Amino acid sequence: MNERQRTQRSPLRACRHRAVATCTLFAFLAALVAPGSSHGKVRRAPARTQPTTVQTGVLRILCPVEGARFLIDEGRDGSVEGTTPAEDISLPVGSHTIRVSKEGYLPFSEVFDIEAGEVTELDVDMVLYSGRLRVEAGPPPVQVEVDGRELGTAPVEVELAIGEHVVRLNKPGYVEEVRRPQVRTGQTAAIEVTLVPVEVAARAASGGPIYKKWWFWTVAAVVVAGAVVPTVLLTRPKTRQATTPNLIELP
Repeated sequence: MNERQRTQRSPLRACRHRAVATCTLFAFLAALVAPGSSHGKVRRAPARTQPTTVQTGVLRILCPVEGARFLIDEGRDGSVEGTTPAEDISLPVGSHTIRVSKEGYLPFSEVFDIEAGEVTELDVDMVLYSGRLRVEAGPPPVQVEVDGRELGTAPVEVELAIGEHVVRLNKPGYVEEVRRPQVRTGQTAAIEVTLVPVEVAARAASGGPIYKKWWFWTVAAVVVAGAVVPTVLLTRPKTRQATTPNLIELP
């Protein structure tokens, strides 16, 4: 290769070197600003806040009455309800309310505190303000109605509020019986009734032979007793009265 050709190729090589250097420089700069570079601007997602751990404790309801309904934190979020007997209930730490109720008992309400990791025992005292009524009637089946509420066929036993109640006993073909028992606190009032057929009651009301009526014999007995007394007085013999002789006084 002659000197002239070398001179012509030198500028081309120089341009080629400059281009390579320029590309290398751009590549280096791009690497600096690329994501993950320690010198570039990195957009980071906001860190998720860890949920705070809610401390809880346990409530243990001690209630001797079964089937009582309880409601914890009535009107609040996270309220709890159920019936007794109940298993231990996990509640957040703090102050809580409870209401327990059952028919025939005075409602119970209380405010209590729950401590972290502790078991709070709550004694629920249910005060009875009712009694029971037991109804036995025949011949079966006899429908029993108490205060306008049908309770089925006798025998029936039901818990009622203290005081007077209206009991109706019905059976087709029989006269209705109405009783008004008094129910007392903690006691059982009992009613035993035998219904009377309508035909028998109608016969007794319409009458029959006069000698079969109870009042006939009562009146007859009174009349007989009244007639016997004057007869005895009339037939009784008269008793003679002793006469005392007249005494003559001597001078």
